[in-house]
Amino acid sequence: MKAKKHGTAVIFFETDLEKSTPFDAASLSDLQKRTLSEMPKAERKKIKAGYGASVIDIGSGGCICDFNTKGYRPPEHVIKSLAEMLLPRIKKFYEDPKNREKFEE
Repeated sequence: MKAKKHGTAVIFFETDLEKSTPFDAASLSDLQKRTLSEMPKAERKKIKAGYGASVIDIGSGGCICDFNTKGYRPPEHVIKSLAEMLLPRIKKFYEDPKNREKFEE
């Protein structure tokens, strides 16, 4: 029998700190306060600096809580990079008449 995985992972979002909403410790829920206090110092520091983050339960894959995600918007260069990656693929997809036909249905 495999041992169940346990623990948490913190996923940080690329964040434009000049445009992000400032960290507000007073608005944290009890769960966020507890989760934040259990994090390593370096992770707490990034969250307090304003980085968006999600804390994930490794066993279930569920989100325990989020930090700095209200009004989160990725930096412009991330949006541009994603568009540059997707646009050629989208164009190629619609070059095929069968795919255009499916879309029109």
